[in-house]
Amino acid sequence: MTTAVLLLTSGLIAVVHAVQAPSKQVSAIMPKELVAKTMAEGKNSICEGRAIELLSLPKATPCKMIEFPSDQTGDGMRRSCRVLVSPSDKTKSAKPTAMVWSSEMDDSTSKTSHFFKLTLDGNWEKSYTLRIQRDDAGKPIDSSAIYSYLDAGASKGKEILEHERDFWLKGMYRKTQKALKERR
Repeated sequence: MTTAVLLLTSGLIAVVHAVQAPSKQVSAIMPKELVAKTMAEGKNSICEGRAIELLSLPKATPCKMIEFPSDQTGDGMRRSCRVLVSPSDKTKSAKPTAMVWSSEMDDSTSKTSHFFKLTLDGNWEKSYTLRIQRDDAGKPIDSSAIYSYLDAGASKGKEILEHERDFWLKGMYRKTQKALKERR
């Protein structure tokens, strides 16, 4: 990670942290490799909630999940990759059926989340955006929740989906282990 200190004309100092940029050193993986990694290293979880229903997935579907907290991403977004599995008493032996990527940007005025349902080959099937406003104290206003269809074929949808593909498949927008150790 590169850090630059800039002296602004008003006399203020800004510290800029560079995010991992695309490079030849970043090794891309295939969607099936991400599925295998999530199945092997992910924690057992249950997919539930309104967004899961809007993605046309059954309620309380077992899954394996890997997460990246916002402090481990260069773009400040919290992310998760869930591999849904066929209902079974033993998730470890269950068969993967689909993948759900989610990303969340949270600030003092609102929270915006994107949910993507993908095939195991990484093909887009369906996606939604959730926006929740915050009150003056910073608490979510439940009645402000707005779910909207995110068209991955439209320019904005393509941009968001490609950003997620870059994160999950190319390893971009991740802070290096060295940078994480420096922060501690």
